[in-house]
Amino acid sequence: MHPIHSVKGVMGHMDVFDDRLTITPTGFGKMGRSVTDIFFKDIVKIHVKEPTLMSANGFMHFLISGKGQTAIPSLFNAATDANSFVYRKNHKADLLRSKEFIEAKILEINNGSVNEGVADTEKFFKGANPCDLDDYQLYKTLTEQRDWNGISELNRSDFQKNVSVSKEFGVLHDYLRDGEVVFAFVSGLMGQTDTSNSLDFGFNTWLCVLTNKRILALDHAMLSSSVDTQTIRHEKIQAISASQGIIFGKVTVDIGNRSIVIDNCEKQQVKKFASLANDWLENIQEENSSTTSAHNDPIAELGKLAELKAAGVLDEDEFAAAKAKILGRM
Repeated sequence: MHPIHSVKGVMGHMDVFDDRLTITPTGFGKMGRSVTDIFFKDIVKIHVKEPTLMSANGFMHFLISGKGQTAIPSLFNAATDANSFVYRKNHKADLLRSKEFIEAKILEINNGSVNEGVADTEKFFKGANPCDLDDYQLYKTLTEQRDWNGISELNRSDFQKNVSVSKEFGVLHDYLRDGEVVFAFVSGLMGQTDTSNSLDFGFNTWLCVLTNKRILALDHAMLSSSVDTQTIRHEKIQAISASQGIIFGKVTVDIGNRSIVIDNCEKQQVKKFASLANDWLENIQEENSSTTSAHNDPIAELGKLAELKAAGVLDEDEFAAAKAKILGRM
């Protein structure tokens, strides 16, 4: 059975299933430990110790019924505790999402009722997708409200908390066009640009925004109101890929004659950004293909015209003129 969701931790990983979770130690974590299966029905309480300024790691501990457990282990002891899972700071949002799912499933077991909030597990963990019409409307509404936090939450991301691009977020709405809908964000270094602000010091961190029309990149100067922008229109993009290193990740945008790299990004952001971008590009291609097919089929076009006339969109003269054009191509 494949897990619904997996979280990578320190010397191990946690797999979440519909009725249980497993903690699997790896590397040095295997010393003195084996795979732990924890069924949701046996969980009394979940305790999360979040990372601090002094520690980049935190842990999740499961209090199991019948085990006689009372004390929460320390971070040091959690590394060897069978019912604890140690995670890194950059996996915090992912872990808390897993906790929310597990607690919802525990309530289902105790109450005997289905929790609709976790019924669609793929959307619960992976977030919304603009290719879905209902989800697209959510992105559109949040864009109109300039609710960038809301969009990040739709994507199951805490990207808005990235302070390195707070100025860019502050002016983003000024650079969006009418009808433009924001889907996702990623920030990083763009070495291909020659337009970096001269008043910036150190590296230039760009905010890159995926919308329904393009990838928009913004770089706000530190000591002035100057903002540099770059645009990569969707029709220019041949492929988008994401890669994750030990510390950072990067997004590579292939535009045919060259590639544009957004480097030193947060690892957790690049995969989601590239996934949504590729889904949207494929969706556009399918729509364009469908439109082209309909345009090449005069019978289908005539049928569409008849529907528009019946709906009152076209009057008699407009219908006759459009019909004559189609018949003229036959």
